[in-house]
Amino acid sequence: MAVISGRKISYGIGKETTRGTSVAPAYGIAHLDGDFKPRAEKVINDSAIGVLADANDSALVKEWAEGDLTSKFTPDAGGLLLLAGFGNVVTSDNVDANAIVKDHLFTMSENNQHPSFTLVRKEANKNERYALATCRKWEMEVMVGEYVKVTTGWISKKGVTGTDNITYLNDTEFVPKYAALRRAANVAGLTGGTDTKVRRFKVTIEKTVADDYVFGSTSPDDFFVTQYAITGEIELRYETTGEYDLYAGDTKNALRLSLVNTDVTIGTAARPGLVLQMPTISATEWDVDQGKDAVVMQTVGIKGLYDVATAQAIQATLTNTVAAY
Repeated sequence: MAVISGRKISYGIGKETTRGTSVAPAYGIAHLDGDFKPRAEKVINDSAIGVLADANDSALVKEWAEGDLTSKFTPDAGGLLLLAGFGNVVTSDNVDANAIVKDHLFTMSENNQHPSFTLVRKEANKNERYALATCRKWEMEVMVGEYVKVTTGWISKKGVTGTDNITYLNDTEFVPKYAALRRAANVAGLTGGTDTKVRRFKVTIEKTVADDYVFGSTSPDDFFVTQYAITGEIELRYETTGEYDLYAGDTKNALRLSLVNTDVTIGTAARPGLVLQMPTISATEWDVDQGKDAVVMQTVGIKGLYDVATAQAIQATLTNTVAAY
């Protein structure tokens, strides 16, 4: 056994072929922050036995693991996290002359069972696999002066001892100079529109995940997604009343976030990147920071709505050289 610092904890992820059967990690998650860890629940025996003590025994009834992992967004490992958050993916050839370049279209699964993964948590005192890991949150944040980050929230079966090694890729990373945010009246208007000057953008997919325990085990039998909600925030200068008018009125917008690393070439002439699109958003919150010694900034809270015309609430197209997820 050993004393360790948080930097000595490693996380890896792999997509399960058979639901609930653990697999080796395909990618390491180079985390900036992480609190994924094992959990347990006990029932206390508080039956009266003629004394004043409030309890006389306990029993272990539930074992699982849960927590969040925050990392820099990268186009290769990030695809597995996108699949975990969205649930569906369709892969096709990119228009680049080199067939190695692929486009992966991620959309929200409307099934109650979303894909399952194995998370590996490795450190000096434990090396464990956590099967049936189900993503209950996917969040991306783009902020001036920071790397583009993604946070995923997880719940899984209890850990079992493993012997895995975790490998980290020298993957492409993104900073805000590669980002562009655009809004328009509808999806068609996003093509040829004007980018919005933004200081910070965040989008969150929050899924309600129900755990299902059955007789014969203290570990969950499965996890089911019962609903999802999409929210976000946009922070920008207060220059017009346009943002407030959207908040106070009833006009909806379409939104597109583009992340394209123009300093990296893949295939013949393609660039690694992500295009995230929401066909219908509503401005549901508005606030202004009007400190007297700073430029006045405003923050708009948005709600992603399911668009009946396009049959989706959000989609993301990832371009890289991974053959499939």
